[in-house]
Amino acid sequence: MGEQDLRFTETHEWARLEDGLVTVGLSAYALEQLGEVVYLELPDPGDELAQAATFGVVESVKAASDVYAPVSGTVVDVNTNLIENLDRISADPYGDGWLIKIEPADESELEGLMGPEEYDRFCQSEDEEEDEDEEEEDEDFDDDEMEYDEDDEDEDEDEDFDEDEDY
Repeated sequence: MGEQDLRFTETHEWARLEDGLVTVGLSAYALEQLGEVVYLELPDPGDELAQAATFGVVESVKAASDVYAPVSGTVVDVNTNLIENLDRISADPYGDGWLIKIEPADESELEGLMGPEEYDRFCQSEDEEEDEDEEEEDEDFDDDEMEYDEDDEDEDEDEDFDEDEDY
């Protein structure tokens, strides 16, 4: 089993159908963006999940992110080993770093997810958009424009308040 049998969501979860169960984890790309994982919250076995519904939270030194179900179904297994060994998520995201296993309600939901090549292109386009956004922020920011003018604020307030008006 390699990455070729994985399916990916736009929210960076991966899914692999194995023996009638869907194993779910976070992509290497997502983990790279998050940085060091410091907290993980996962569902309990028996929980029912809807496709694209939140089923957990992953927190890193950079951010906290919800984790979404790639398919609908029932949680049948949770990788509780990760809770005390959070470094496993990043060390082996497509192996020992799996999060949950779901008994899918409809295996065909996997067909709507991206394959590895499509996901790689998706991540590249996200990186390009992020680079463009950073460039625009750099261009838009000018220290000289950071002056505060109290007169402007007073004028705005005067426009909103008319002393002759009965309230």
